[in-house]
Amino acid sequence: MQEIENYPMVRLRKIRETSLKSDPSNFIYLSSTKPTIIGRVIADDVNTRMLSKSTPLMISRRHATVTFENGKVFVVDHSSLNGVYIRNKRIRSGVKAEVKIGDRVAFGCGIDKGSPPEFEYYVENAQSKHKTANPNLSASPLKRKRFFEPPSITIIESNTAQIKEQEQKIKSLSESLQEKEKQHKNMLSQFEETQSDLLKQLENSKLQLENERQEAELHLKGLLENQLHEQESALKSQFDMQIRDLELEKTLVETNLQQELSKKLSEKDEAYQKELEKQKLELETTIYAKESEKSNLLSELRAKEQVIEKYQSVEENQKQLEQCLQELRDEISEKENQLEQQKEITKKVEIDAKQSAMLCMEDEFSCIICSHYFIEATTLPCAHTFCSFCLWEWLKKEKELPCMQT
Repeated sequence: MQEIENYPMVRLRKIRETSLKSDPSNFIYLSSTKPTIIGRVIADDVNTRMLSKSTPLMISRRHATVTFENGKVFVVDHSSLNGVYIRNKRIRSGVKAEVKIGDRVAFGCGIDKGSPPEFEYYVENAQSKHKTANPNLSASPLKRKRFFEPPSITIIESNTAQIKEQEQKIKSLSESLQEKEKQHKNMLSQFEETQSDLLKQLENSKLQLENERQEAELHLKGLLENQLHEQESALKSQFDMQIRDLELEKTLVETNLQQELSKKLSEKDEAYQKELEKQKLELETTIYAKESEKSNLLSELRAKEQVIEKYQSVEENQKQLEQCLQELRDEISEKENQLEQQKEITKKVEIDAKQSAMLCMEDEFSCIICSHYFIEATTLPCAHTFCSFCLWEWLKKEKELPCMQT
């Protein structure tokens, strides 16, 4: 195919021309100064009209633009409905596509599969319409003689008759054109009316569909709410049953734990009772020893008093005896204080022992996670014991056991 640059003028020639040779859509001449904008209706932004008789909406209002720049032809599709085709391939909208001499350009598509598009053109060089006159004919002496001869009356009459016939033909043609224009207008009005009716029908059908959709949504919503209420009531009853079962299990476990605790506390009480008895025996022995010391001291005091009584007359001995008595009294008071302190210490030891025993028992029979007595106690290989429910819930959230965390 040749490049277009070498040709001064390019046109688009319709492949399937209409019966009227004067139809402007048969030939579209491209201008290098002004773009050719093709559309369905002539407007400010459309200068070339294409209107299909079979399908009026085949061409969009602003379908495409054809430009002739620097000897090259470019076509741009303005997002038309039926598109622009170059060599039977649809071009992308908004993108300049180059066309060469001999290419086929189609505006719109065929109505059926296999049918050719109505507005399909060849890109070709425009031939000069005016031919040069034959010089021999122009120089013919007969023509010159006939031109200068005066016309006869018969020729004038025939000419007037022909003019009248032509005028009548023109009149009839204009009347037929007016009738066709009226028919065309009527067709357009009917088409607009049918289009408006169809639009109204579409709107009504849309409203009906919307109402049906809303009714269906409400119906489905009601069904879903009923199902949800039923499921909620079933789950609630199931949950209540599980809570009752758990409460029964809890009471059973608590009774078992209390029995075990009472057994272990009784065993621990016996052990602590034995320890307390041992401590009591030790304290009694110490008290007995202290009392024996006290009795010895009292006997010594009495002996010293007897000695003092013997030596009352001697002042120095009396002073010494008084000092001895005071010392003995101080010793006795110290011993008594020590005995009372020892008794208080033994009482505190007994109380601390009982409290430590109770704390040990609580630590041994309480879960680290929930800080309550065991419910379905589970002992791990590491010798730590937990509630089975607490242990599973903890392992769902954490990877390590609570006793392993630092």
